[in-house]
Amino acid sequence: MALPGLDVNAGFLSPMNPHHALLAERRIAFGAIGGTQGGPRTYAVELLRSWAAHPPAWKELLVLSDRPQVLVPERAPQWMRAQRLPLFHPALRPLAERFAIPRALRAAGCDLYHGTKNSLPRGLPCAAVTTIHDLAPFLQPETFSPLSGRYLRRAITTAVERAERVIAVSRTTARDLVEVLGVSADRIDVVYNGVSEALLRPAQPTEVRALRQRLGLDGPLVLCLGTVQPRKNQLAVLEAFLRAQPRLPANTTCLFVGRAGWQTKNFERAYARSAGRSLRWIRDFPDRDLRALYGAASLFVSPSSYEGFGITVVEAMAQGCPVIALDRGATPEVVGHAGELLPAPDPELLSEAMVRLLEDRSLRARYARWGRQRAAAFTWKSSAARHLASYARALGECNAVEGAVLDDAASPPAEAEGEAESIRALLATPARRRAGISR
Repeated sequence: MALPGLDVNAGFLSPMNPHHALLAERRIAFGAIGGTQGGPRTYAVELLRSWAAHPPAWKELLVLSDRPQVLVPERAPQWMRAQRLPLFHPALRPLAERFAIPRALRAAGCDLYHGTKNSLPRGLPCAAVTTIHDLAPFLQPETFSPLSGRYLRRAITTAVERAERVIAVSRTTARDLVEVLGVSADRIDVVYNGVSEALLRPAQPTEVRALRQRLGLDGPLVLCLGTVQPRKNQLAVLEAFLRAQPRLPANTTCLFVGRAGWQTKNFERAYARSAGRSLRWIRDFPDRDLRALYGAASLFVSPSSYEGFGITVVEAMAQGCPVIALDRGATPEVVGHAGELLPAPDPELLSEAMVRLLEDRSLRARYARWGRQRAAAFTWKSSAARHLASYARALGECNAVEGAVLDDAASPPAEAEGEAESIRALLATPARRRAGISR
């Protein structure tokens, strides 16, 4: 079912014909949070890397961040300039955005500001683009603290009101913007996230062996990666693994990787009761070792109740790691039939899926093959080019730039018959149902 007024195939730059001259001599500002690990930081890092490797024609790109050194490439081109914002604590972010960002934009004479994490400050002296990663604060408010939820809902609402263009990281997020916030569909650009070039290359056996030795892994690895919070359902994964453990090889390890977010007490108590050699939690893990970590995993389990895209799922698929996830949010749109999608984050369902995949080597091999094919469609080079089209439209340089949301490689694998129909069914499902809300 098509979304009235929203042509997700319009308004994008073809990677083979990027039309960089549309932004010639423009000064662009790029605001991002560098101090918090997660999808939005990965998004910012990879876009900056791609532009550094494939330079647009703009005059300058000003990177505004609390920790620009984390975001900007080591050998940044001369036209990429970084400026640190006085953001000493997350609670001060609204103040920094309200005063520091407009001041920096005026001083630099910027033509456009891109707020990359669901917000835009008031008083901007130039055109603006905002990226909305998901609408979880609206669709699953119970998974946020009251104060945080109120702030995030207000920030997202005002951002989409202030922006000339709104970038949605999936068709699901685009539909949610229209249905939940009433955003005009012709202001939305659907631009998928990507997979880093390093993660699109298979992990080398030597680096996988080194990581397994360092972590003391001598058997199958069930990996769950992401900030610990209720929406990610790590507690269900923990309970599922304990149920499945008697039926798994004795040396199987379940490893949680990710910082503690909010409302984590239930998970932390359950983990404290069962932690040991076969059940571990690493709160801080270096990005440079992610490829080896995915390569070492036998299964990647991500039963998030709602995702606007799901970068870690696609990264795991890129490394040929079979995925268990939920048939909710944007996950079916991104994974297609290249992973095991469950209807609910039920420990019994997750447990059975773990056992089934670890017992069936041929099924794991099929998912690994389909996952690599599917993940290859999502490149940051393509995403970065399409961001330029959104910038150009915000500046009035073009009304439509022909292209496609995904490269041809995004076509469903031949083995996954019926996937296109499942995507159409997804897009016909109301936002609240896609987020797992029954009423």
